[in-house]
Amino acid sequence: MEKGEVIGKGRAAEVIYWGNNRVLKLFYKSFPSNIIDYQFKVDTLIGKIFPNCPKAFEKIEENGRIGIVYEYIEGIILTEFMGKKIKSVGKAIRMLAEIHVDMHRYVQRAKQLRLQYFEGLPEDKSSTNDKSRVYLDVYLGYGFTFRPDKITEEVFSFLSGCTNLISLDTPSGLDVTTGQFYSDLKPIATLTLAFVKIGLMIVEPKSIGELYIADIGVPNHIYEKELNIQWKSPYDIKSLKKLNEKFSQDSIQKVRINRHEDIMKSYWDII
Repeated sequence: MEKGEVIGKGRAAEVIYWGNNRVLKLFYKSFPSNIIDYQFKVDTLIGKIFPNCPKAFEKIEENGRIGIVYEYIEGIILTEFMGKKIKSVGKAIRMLAEIHVDMHRYVQRAKQLRLQYFEGLPEDKSSTNDKSRVYLDVYLGYGFTFRPDKITEEVFSFLSGCTNLISLDTPSGLDVTTGQFYSDLKPIATLTLAFVKIGLMIVEPKSIGELYIADIGVPNHIYEKELNIQWKSPYDIKSLKKLNEKFSQDSIQKVRINRHEDIMKSYWDII
């Protein structure tokens, strides 16, 4: 393999072989630099803790684009691995089965609470305008990447017709990095987890409704010391400390976003 050969592409970056058992994840110019800084710090920490994960060595600039140099590890994709080494994935299959059992337990609990549960979308869609009903949007969340397919289109179409819709973490179809919205959902409220994602500060208010944030138990020192984040607009350490003080009073807080054309001048506050 020659240095400079592109070996992978994604929505945020290209992966290039960099020689000497290194690869360069070269981000597109449109990708926010503060997100790259954050990823480099997180990946550096992960590489120190988990020996089986590629190490992040340095952050560089190449042809006006920012990149992160990682350790190069050869391997095969998961589907090939499962096809060739089916016995070695027994533990993973067992784990998935246990997760599936837990899912059914939650379904039974939902039925005990007289919540309606559907395998697939309800055939009768007239109930979506019933104001006595509340629908929960938990279809897609933080890790969403747009990939057009029939099932997602049908789910988006159904959820966009719901009068009383509440989204968990982020409305389905929202890219939390860029703020681009691929669905037409209009939830009455969104309950995001741990911290306010940047996409929620970019997207139109009608696309998230009233915004709340829930505590999931991440202490300040994880952000400050372990991740070693260099805080910059639209985030600052004062907001984080204030948020955790509020969480000590109530684990769910209402958030107000003050938007500006320049996202770096936008900010959020607890109401």
